[in-house]
Amino acid sequence: MSRYVDATGNVREIDAALVAAWIAAGNPKAVGLVELPARPSEAHEWNGTAWALPPEPVPASVSPYQFRVWLIRAGVSLAQVDAMIDALPQPARDEARVAWEYGLEVRRDHPLIGQFGAALGMSEAAIDAAFREAAGIQ
Repeated sequence: MSRYVDATGNVREIDAALVAAWIAAGNPKAVGLVELPARPSEAHEWNGTAWALPPEPVPASVSPYQFRVWLIRAGVSLAQVDAMIDALPQPARDEARVAWEYGLEVRRDHPLIGQFGAALGMSEAAIDAAFREAAGIQ
């Protein structure tokens, strides 16, 4: 059995011998039916163009150390974060300052993460990638 993808992106298992016999009998290959390369492992998923491993899950949180080191490595100074916090209206400013200085974790779902990420020109996918990278910092 071989795997084929049709024009709508559906992956199908078809006996390669049947496809070869169909074509050998003078019939055209089905329009939009493309044989897929072998699947590298059961963990791989077809993404529409190639087999790929699904992305690692996004950590719900990272430590303040991991987050700050990631920021520095990404070229974001801690002074920039202070300036973003200082630009918030009260009481959000004081609450953000307490979270930044005393928080035991940096949560991906905290509203300020999305807000500050957007201010730095980061998409949601880029913020997710940042949390994955930060989680690997020791």
